[in-house]
Amino acid sequence: MRLSSRIMALAGLLLLLGVDPLDAMIVRKYPMKEVLKQSQYVFEGRVKAVDLQKQRFIVEVARELKGVSPFSRLNLNLKVSPKKEHPGLLLKRVRDGHPVVVFATRVRGDFFFLGYTDGTWFSMGSKSVPAKDPASRGPAVCAFRYCELYLRRTYSGKTSELLALLPDVLAARKPAPAYDPKVKPGVGPELKPSGKD
Repeated sequence: MRLSSRIMALAGLLLLLGVDPLDAMIVRKYPMKEVLKQSQYVFEGRVKAVDLQKQRFIVEVARELKGVSPFSRLNLNLKVSPKKEHPGLLLKRVRDGHPVVVFATRVRGDFFFLGYTDGTWFSMGSKSVPAKDPASRGPAVCAFRYCELYLRRTYSGKTSELLALLPDVLAARKPAPAYDPKVKPGVGPELKPSGKD
């Protein structure tokens, strides 16, 4: 009985977050306005310490956009993804110093994160417990789930343009980017090797 209740709670959580429990990717219409409304925290992050062999990297909080993130950085483990090709897809699209927009929500003690960088959306989860004192906040250990292929319809432009727009959107001075159902699912372009234009 207890296990059945946990399964039902998990299915309910996935539906709340817009995730189909069977394939676990966000495929429903999810406009940016709704992403921002449901996110308790939104911040600009910077990628650090990309380890291609271990399939890990860190996202450090660079600028708070909504709320104050309970964590100073996200330590992301990509090896645990059930989609075995997705870690490689994401690692070709990040490098040290690269900007990432992170949208975060806490549900029943666990954290759900969406990351965005130049046309590529990805999701992470964490059971890390934040410090009681925000001044001593530490890292969250995050498990990479998937590249969210359908969220390109939510936004698929440059990270720099989104970061420039979000403060005005959050302050209700400008509208959020419109949802575009014509955008094909997928990921953004791979980064060129360092030092090349």
